[in-house]
Amino acid sequence: MFFFFLVIPAKAGIQKKLKPRSLSVSYATSCKTNLQLGNRDCVFILVVFIVREIIMASKNFYSPLAWCLALICLVSPSWADEPLAITGLGKYSMPTGTPGGLSGITWAGGNSYYIVEDSGSRMYPLTVNLNVSGTVASTSLGSSVTLAGSEDIEGVAYDSSSSSLYVSGETDATIKQYNPAGGAAASTVTVPAVFTGYRTNYSLESLAMRSGNLEMWTANEEALANDGPLSSSTAGTVVRLQKFTRATVNDSFTAAGQWAYQTDPHTGTPAIGTPRSGVSDMCVLPNGKLLVLERELGGTGALPTFRNRIYEIDLDGATDTSAITALDGATYVLAAKTRLWEANFGITDNFEGMCLGPKLADDSYSMLLISDGDSPLAKSLYALKITGTVPEPTSLGILAMSLLAMLRRRAGR
Repeated sequence: MFFFFLVIPAKAGIQKKLKPRSLSVSYATSCKTNLQLGNRDCVFILVVFIVREIIMASKNFYSPLAWCLALICLVSPSWADEPLAITGLGKYSMPTGTPGGLSGITWAGGNSYYIVEDSGSRMYPLTVNLNVSGTVASTSLGSSVTLAGSEDIEGVAYDSSSSSLYVSGETDATIKQYNPAGGAAASTVTVPAVFTGYRTNYSLESLAMRSGNLEMWTANEEALANDGPLSSSTAGTVVRLQKFTRATVNDSFTAAGQWAYQTDPHTGTPAIGTPRSGVSDMCVLPNGKLLVLERELGGTGALPTFRNRIYEIDLDGATDTSAITALDGATYVLAAKTRLWEANFGITDNFEGMCLGPKLADDSYSMLLISDGDSPLAKSLYALKITGTVPEPTSLGILAMSLLAMLRRRAGR
């Protein structure tokens, strides 16, 4: 993401007019103001420019100071991978008139979001204004748009390259692309045939797009018929995390890997309601890390309670199950998961949609959950923020290559 900061020509005339400190500080300040970069990114830019200026201006291309600064920047813990952490910021009650059955949410840049309704095949533009802390300050719901030919929409993902929406259907296990302006279908993604073995109401519940629009993920809510039992109080259910990729934004998405994931068991058996535990949505961070939102209906009292957990997924060592038609009885390695956050919302809020939002002032990223809101449940958003290594992990490699290139050019003079 910092490539364009490093390839700006360092002509002698510019170096003579601007001292290294004034050039680097002024440029970093401009980036913070105009590009809305966080403090950590601006410090990185500042270090890059100082090192760059020393190397380019030094008569000795082996400048000890430049090498020391480069080494400090490369090995400093501040640039190493930081563990992800999610903090809950609080609930926001949607205005009167907000429809129920809201199953998915996706960020479309700025304060623009889209939400989908599972019972009416409708999509709504949603404006969400955030406070500096990441809590929700206000919302404004736009007019509904019916998505032609869709059934029981659950997941939604925004494609910024075409300003279109991809939605997953639970009734028919499909993923379709739509024009949000009028609701016309634009294309259909080929979903692996194994997902046709879904159980009723436990099909493709989630959908997530990685920034760059070249990678998309979905998953079934609970186990396919050939993959094992539904969740119980003693064991979770095994679902398939399905990855799609494309070479360019003009190409179609194709299946590119699939991994088995086990949810948590549900807690107890309430006197009222059928307890469940499944995957209700997913989120892909810019660096490719995958997050899964689990939703549980459980409890040990008379009334059931809703509990949500967000997990970071690790696919290293997990089996690609694309060629396994039935997981029940098969030998494979599950995807590993690390819990980042959980909350129990009692009987009032059924949060089932999740999306990543804009970067906040403290370098964290906003996240939003949306509740189903079917009567008599509440219609709510829940704000979170995620900290740790979230951006594209290219900064160190770019810095190292750029420093090496500059040193080589200097050596050749």
